[in-house]
Amino acid sequence: MTTVLVLLAIVAVLVIALRTLPAPAEPDARPLADRIDALLPQTQCRQCHYAGCRPYAEAIATGEADINQCPPVALTESGNSHSFSGANPSRSIPSTAWNRRAWSR
Repeated sequence: MTTVLVLLAIVAVLVIALRTLPAPAEPDARPLADRIDALLPQTQCRQCHYAGCRPYAEAIATGEADINQCPPVALTESGNSHSFSGANPSRSIPSTAWNRRAWSR
């Protein structure tokens, strides 16, 4: 009888603990190019040799363009006002923000 009560108490504690956990975050369903485009400065300056930020983001997403072709991003980061979270000031483009494997999750 005591064993049954102990097991019921353990189950009750586990149920309460599981109900108080936050819901898992939903994965970002936006296409890769949309997520990359959201990080670009939207200056449409064409210094990357693409017609604008969106075509450049699409080229990065498909692997057709390098990730370091955006001079405004490099200038922003060299001034220590990083537009990307987790940016490494020793690099022109933060590897954490542009890691294709991280974006494809």
